[in-house]
Amino acid sequence: GTLAEHAPELRLSGAAAGLHVIAWLPGGCDEHGAALRAGELGVGVHELHRNCMAESDWPSALLLGYALPTESEIAAGARLLAQAITSP
Repeated sequence: GTLAEHAPELRLSGAAAGLHVIAWLPGGCDEHGAALRAGELGVGVHELHRNCMAESDWPSALLLGYALPTESEIAAGARLLAQAITSP
């Protein structure tokens, strides 16, 4: 729904599994940079590869929690996250 409207370039997976979703970033998008920009805009996300001990060939992705935010917070967060991933 909301994230797809604001950031159609993200590919989501894992929503049916629990309280988080993986947002696969578009090719060339820097995971760490996107997470930093999101944090600066007030959106807390986790980097998929941040705590990996080994190299991974999985594409860049962010882990998004959706258990606590309200619907209006999710909508605002989706708009800000879209801004974070499209900013250089």
